[in-house]
Amino acid sequence: MDKEIRILIVEDVPSDVELVEWELRKAKIAFCSKRVDTREAFLKELKDFMPEIILSDYSLLSFDGMSALKIVRKEQIDVPFIFVTGSLGEERAIETLKSGATDYVLKDKLSRLVPAVRRAVQEAEERMELKRAEQRILQQTDLLNIATDAITVLDMEHNILFWNKGAEKIYGWRAQEAIGTKVNQLLFKKAPYEFEEALKVAEEKGEWKGELHQLTRDGKEAIVESRWTLVGDEKGKPKSIFVVSTDITEKKKIEAQFLHAQRMESIGTLAGGIAHDLNNMLQPIMMSLQLLKAQFPDNKSHDLLEIVETSARRGADLVRQVLSFARGMEGEHAILQVRHIVSEIGKILKETFPKSLQIQTDVPKDLWTISGDPTQLQQVLMNLCVNARDAMSSGGILSITVKNLFIDENYAQMNIDARVGPYIAITVSDTGTGIPLKSWRGFLSHFLLRKNLGKALDWVFQQHMEL
Repeated sequence: MDKEIRILIVEDVPSDVELVEWELRKAKIAFCSKRVDTREAFLKELKDFMPEIILSDYSLLSFDGMSALKIVRKEQIDVPFIFVTGSLGEERAIETLKSGATDYVLKDKLSRLVPAVRRAVQEAEERMELKRAEQRILQQTDLLNIATDAITVLDMEHNILFWNKGAEKIYGWRAQEAIGTKVNQLLFKKAPYEFEEALKVAEEKGEWKGELHQLTRDGKEAIVESRWTLVGDEKGKPKSIFVVSTDITEKKKIEAQFLHAQRMESIGTLAGGIAHDLNNMLQPIMMSLQLLKAQFPDNKSHDLLEIVETSARRGADLVRQVLSFARGMEGEHAILQVRHIVSEIGKILKETFPKSLQIQTDVPKDLWTISGDPTQLQQVLMNLCVNARDAMSSGGILSITVKNLFIDENYAQMNIDARVGPYIAITVSDTGTGIPLKSWRGFLSHFLLRKNLGKALDWVFQQHMEL
């Protein structure tokens, strides 16, 4: 014990203090000491002298050892407290130890003082070292909690021993919920084979790296890039597995979008060749239609040929539209009068749909114009009409209604996607039973098209069921 220790002696008999100090010097214990015999002096020296060990008599004239002990423990001062007293019965001795005393030594047996002091100082040093180690662990834990990665520690039975803030953020479970739970039951319910493979390689080779598909608390999939390291004890025996996982879910989504864009680019290239071939096939049809019109001049044949010619042209426009979409190009916008588009579609429907279906169109004369791609609008309306036809196998009424619509501020406030301004509302309705409803109407779709105000404006498509 080379380091000089500070000893506070609570004693009102100076000669007893000299005996105590003589025993310590005889054992070559380096120390400095101060003596107090009142409560006020004791409190002062606790703060100023900051003793590393306290030696106290049990009874003093104006103070007592048990009061001194209670003060030390109440203030949570971690310092050894040894009673050095004249006589101490068994019950009192037990009481002092229960109250937090480190040991007690009788004055007529001071030979026990040095071993008691040495043992008390050693235990105090060990406690201090343990606190420093705990502090280092807490500091390391704080550093691990700063990390955005999920850092976990598993024992060899797959129980979670450590769960940092990053893991809480990625997976959703708090540390107190996760610790003690088996990791395969918490994160690998849908992919147990991935856990088993990672565990097997980590135990055999000491480490494993790879991607894992795990589950979050709300049941969503989390894709992580994980590194597993086997940790051994002081004898090299496997003790735990240290796991660091980086969330790459969004990265995977971006990669998938990039691959999709590449596929779309390839489709665009392929569509260019297909469009060229289709145009070559459509040209003879268009040329033959002109000859057929001259050969069959009657009105009925002329009307049928007009429908074929219109459909062929629409096919060419549709090929162009598919090509534009595949290449990421916007359709050509033009000033449109929806009346003409609806009239043309109504004519096609009456000629091609079963006679059991009644086609009705309602378009006002003062209908506003819009800015848009006519081919896209025709295609969407035709798709809705075909769906309506399929919902009325036994016949019914298919209606296309168009009207001007102005959305004011009150309506816009009640509908998040709506914006104030003039629109055209196109309603396609049928009397079929394709979708079960409380009403007799089976399907209702709206296209809200903003009126042309000198610039190309957005299309807003809304599809809903009327209750």
